[in-house]
Amino acid sequence: MSLQLERCHSVVGSFHLGPMDLHLPQGAYGVLMGRTGSGKTTLLEVIAGLLPLTSGRLTIGGQACNHLRPADRVPAAGWGPVRHHERSRTPGFCAALPRLGG
Repeated sequence: MSLQLERCHSVVGSFHLGPMDLHLPQGAYGVLMGRTGSGKTTLLEVIAGLLPLTSGRLTIGGQACNHLRPADRVPAAGWGPVRHHERSRTPGFCAALPRLGG
């Protein structure tokens, strides 16, 4: 199952995410890395349907998902924060996207 974001933008309070593009083909793994407050969790919440897109197009497995409820997107997918190792040079934390099908 593939994941694609095209010119996606979301606004949460005063925080603006995007516009951004992302394409993960079927069978791919994805990892988001960045500083605290850079939008990793916001992006994952947009993908999961917990936050709305202001503009752009989100497709999962070729199906437009902009207006689907979270439960109707990808039932088997999930995500979670992965704290960085204290000796890591990357501040903040990274969030791992699930493997998208096989």
